[in-house]
Formats: sequence, C-alpha cells, structure tokens
Amino acid sequence: MVIMKRPFSPLVIAAGALEVPATEFKAKCLAMMEAVRAGKAAEIVITKHGKPVAKLVPFEAAGGTLFGFAKGKIALRGDVFRTGELWEAEEHVL
Repeated sequence: MVIMKRPFSPLVIAAGALEVPATEFKAKCLAMMEAVRAGKAAEIVITKHGKPVAKLVPFEAAGGTLFGFAKGKIALRGDVFRTGELWEAEEHVL
C-alpha cells in the first residue's frame, strides 16, 4: 500500500491501494469517492493513529433477484411435507 504524503490527485493513487489518515480523508472525501467510483483507485484505506479503520471500495450492485438465487444448488430429497409420523388429523382420512 502507498501512504499518501502529498495533495490528493487521482494520478497519485492509480498505482493501487492507498492509505490516508482520517483527517485527510475528511478534507478530500468527495474527490476520493469519485476516484474510486471512476476506477482510478482500487481501494482507499482510512486510518486513525496509523491503524486501519475503514476501506473505501467501489460499490457492486447485487445481481439478480432473491427468487431463484439457489436454482441448481439445492436438491430436495424425499417428501418435504411429511415427517414420517401419523398425525391425528390424518388418522380420520385414512
């Protein structure tokens, strides 16, 4: 990771991940967010007292819908509506 010591510029962080102190991030966050969104920076690690506390990465939208997400990944075996025990309600039907 590169520790930035000069004013923020998308060209400075194009080389890869960047560590910035929280105070610097606070002052330049909009420019840093734009650089990450535009792909000019892979990620920015925000530090406090030299220790990482947060990471700014590009947003990835969730693909697909909730319905059908497990299609082909789950197999049902047996009768999922039966426990194998005879219930009182079933005694009168049989």
